[in-house]
Formats: sequence, C-alpha cells, structure tokens
Amino acid sequence: MLLLPLLAVLQLLERAPDRRLRNWLIVGTALACSPPTWSDAFPAVKNPVHIGWGLLVLTPAFYGLLIYLGLLVYLTREPTVDC
Repeated sequence: MLLLPLLAVLQLLERAPDRRLRNWLIVGTALACSPPTWSDAFPAVKNPVHIGWGLLVLTPAFYGLLIYLGLLVYLTREPTVDC
C-alpha cells in the first residue's frame, strides 16, 4: 500500500529535485514505517486514549500516509520544468 505512493513521489522528485520535499518524504516514510504500538511503554497515555478514534490519532503511520498524500497533491499541482 505504501509502495505506489512512494514510487510516484520519487518519480516526480526525479524531474524536479527539491531538498525540502525530499526531507518531507523522509519524515513521512519514517512515520509510515514506525510501529503502531509505540505507546505500549506509556500506560498513562495508552489506557484512556486507545478507545475509538484515539487509535487512529495515535498511529504514526496515519500521519506518514497524510504526508505522502500532501506531497502527491503538491507535486501534481506544481508545474514541472522539462529539460
């Protein structure tokens, strides 16, 4: 599920390299690959919040996918320069 957006963003970044977008891609990939059980070590956070929508809000992979979606929207709306 993550491979297709990643390849699309990389293909668009090959046409117009941008360091800022590459950094966002790295952050999005790190969030998307982090385990959803990061809060198991913090029982004070885990117990009251892991109910209903709290599971989605506390999942880092959700934010990684949102960053990918934002990058895809930004890169497809911005005109590219052909060499």
